[in-house]
Amino acid sequence: MKKPLAKVTNPVAVVLLGTAIQLSAQTPPNYRFTVVVDANGATGGANYASIQAAILDTTRIPPNPTDKWTILIAAGLYAENVVLDDSRENVNLVGLDPDAVIIAPPSGVGVRIEGSGARNNAIRNLTIKAPSQDAGTGISLQRTGSGNDPSDVTIEKVRILAQSSPSVGIMLSHTSNVAIRNCTIDMQGAASPAITLSSDSSTTGLYLIGTTLLTRADDSHAIDVVHLTDGLFIDSCNIETRGARSHALLVRAYGDATTLANARIVNTQIKKKGEPVASHTYMLRFQQKATNLLIRNSNISATTESGGQAGMLIDFEAPAEGVLLEGLQSQCNVQGQQSVGAIDAPQTVGLRLSNCALFAHDYNWLRAGSDTVIENSSLVVTPQPNGAGQAQPDTAAVIADGVESLLIANSKLQGRESGMRLLGNCQNVTASQTSLIGSYYGLHTVCGNSIRLEHCTIVGDSAYGHLVIPTPPDPNPPDYHGVFVDTAQGCVPGLIEFVNCKVTARSGYPESGARGVLAMAAPTTQPVRFRECTISAVLTSTATPRTAKSVGVEGRQANAIELFGGSVDATDAYERESDKFDLLNGSAAGTAVAAYGTRFSKSKGTMGSKDAVHPVVQRVFSIVTAAAASILPAHALEANEVTLTSGFTNPDAFRVLSATGSAPAVTGNVIIIGSDWAGSAITDAITLNGTATVEGKKPFQKVNKIILPPGVSGQTVSVGTTNRLGLTAPISADADVLQVARKSANTAGSFASYTMTDPANDIDEIHATVKVEFSTIIPPLHFEITYRGSS
Repeated sequence: MKKPLAKVTNPVAVVLLGTAIQLSAQTPPNYRFTVVVDANGATGGANYASIQAAILDTTRIPPNPTDKWTILIAAGLYAENVVLDDSRENVNLVGLDPDAVIIAPPSGVGVRIEGSGARNNAIRNLTIKAPSQDAGTGISLQRTGSGNDPSDVTIEKVRILAQSSPSVGIMLSHTSNVAIRNCTIDMQGAASPAITLSSDSSTTGLYLIGTTLLTRADDSHAIDVVHLTDGLFIDSCNIETRGARSHALLVRAYGDATTLANARIVNTQIKKKGEPVASHTYMLRFQQKATNLLIRNSNISATTESGGQAGMLIDFEAPAEGVLLEGLQSQCNVQGQQSVGAIDAPQTVGLRLSNCALFAHDYNWLRAGSDTVIENSSLVVTPQPNGAGQAQPDTAAVIADGVESLLIANSKLQGRESGMRLLGNCQNVTASQTSLIGSYYGLHTVCGNSIRLEHCTIVGDSAYGHLVIPTPPDPNPPDYHGVFVDTAQGCVPGLIEFVNCKVTARSGYPESGARGVLAMAAPTTQPVRFRECTISAVLTSTATPRTAKSVGVEGRQANAIELFGGSVDATDAYERESDKFDLLNGSAAGTAVAAYGTRFSKSKGTMGSKDAVHPVVQRVFSIVTAAAASILPAHALEANEVTLTSGFTNPDAFRVLSATGSAPAVTGNVIIIGSDWAGSAITDAITLNGTATVEGKKPFQKVNKIILPPGVSGQTVSVGTTNRLGLTAPISADADVLQVARKSANTAGSFASYTMTDPANDIDEIHATVKVEFSTIIPPLHFEITYRGSS
């Protein structure tokens, strides 16, 4: 049994943790500034039955006290409006039990603090139920009179519950230095913010620590900042909104000259979950200018169950400077419709995204402004798990428009359409040790200057999203690209270079091709340059009909691309496709691609080598005269295709083949599948023309398969060689072939000397072949071809 307290003149309450309250008429000195309120009269020694009566009794608490007074409130329901006016600074309201001490006013405000200057008021350890009618408020703090803004107010371990629409949890006006600690504010009505900072005048210094904010209905913001100029600190809080158009934090625009400075959100959980969410919903929305903003070690997530849009996670609608997002985790999971899981910051200067892991479905992650830095972070946008939603056009993990300076390091950028999309001629963009992964583009840049990527993985893969092909099909469906250098409105790219990068394009659709690199425009300073890069294009579909093409590197204008070292390779799972090339010159005005020391073998069009002359002396031995049936003797056609994997002979050298029919009515394509001089798989389709011997385009070193078209009984087709030899390196023009010499084999015990032939009589610079002459010299012959090779 504990001893009763010694008696003194003023009855007070003593709080003994874990025991009952013991009250008496006397108290030790530590409790001499405490009065007790008990609505039920069950506490011995209680002074008052109502809180307001204790506040108004100046015989106990003097006006404007300089000592700290505590009004200790026992368990009970207090159906009253509590007001701490300008004369009641240094007065605290403290409940004995946060669940059992309930202030429930019939109307108006539960607890109102009003006045000016340093208030030094605290509200602790109790529950406030907002009035059931409209416009109820839990706690209001506002300035009265013409003095300084009321400051130094603490709200701690307070529960605020509101069911009506509209209501306000805590209303702040003309305040500074307000701390809300370890509180819970639960707003169940529509248009009911948990905390509002009004527009009356300057409000500074709001501290939220260990607090839970929950809004459950439409148009209800957790924190609605109409006016705040400096100092928003949110630490270790849980913020959840469940209604449409409800923001976790809304910082409203309040005049052009107003700026929010020094905002901090750390160690905080921010959620939107549960119901369908309408558009224009944001988690953190800054309509006002902001400087020196930090969001650190926090989690932002949005989950809806039946459609709608999750809205943007962080939206900067006004200029911002010095924004640091560090250790941020995010999940946006939206079922059924599009999710806009974005950080929208095109006007922000100096944003830094560090050590973040961000995930969403279907839309942009970051719209970046100038001087943006992304490091050690992952920004991933994937298809919805139920398969709904297609790759959205013009979307990316990172998208920038006309920015000055963008730095990315040690990160992963994965978007539905693009890993990174640069519009508006961006300047000074650097990425290193970073993965850029998208569906249609790993990297899509519209012009741009001083763009450098090094040690990056750049992937455009249909597995990450596919646009719906309309009916009837689009005659020009989009292709998948690793790197796409685009041009628009007459802009011309500047310096763009890639160093030690791995670039891949992959398509799984028969109507959409794969291009490792496509440059639509030629830069003004130098071609788009790739140094020691591995570039590949892969088609995985074997379906027919098909329009898809596999191209490793293609330039559409003269001097568009330069390759130094590295390798380029284009493959197609559909073995009959003949239009697949490692390098492709898509320019009608000159050489578009130049290569030096680059490993590739399948090329089409003139190719250049600008940095050094690359002389090639190619010797071909023991060539026999072309014969129409030297590869495949006449083979009978059948009602269906005939596929042959044996019964034919390989060419005697790297040379172009031919096909010949036995009757005028013989038509269709002969498909020849084999490999070139480098062992790379190639295909040529030769269209038959009756009994004429039709020459192909591509030179073969080996034949693996021949597919003959359908025919009728009695018709045959033979496959043979031509006098056109293949070069092992591409050329930039006919004039690159300097000389062709031949000599005969041993005749009558001696070798004939080399004889020069006309090097320009029949050169196909598009497919890099030369037609040699046999004249009257008896074969077999040896040939020596000297030319300037572009590799």
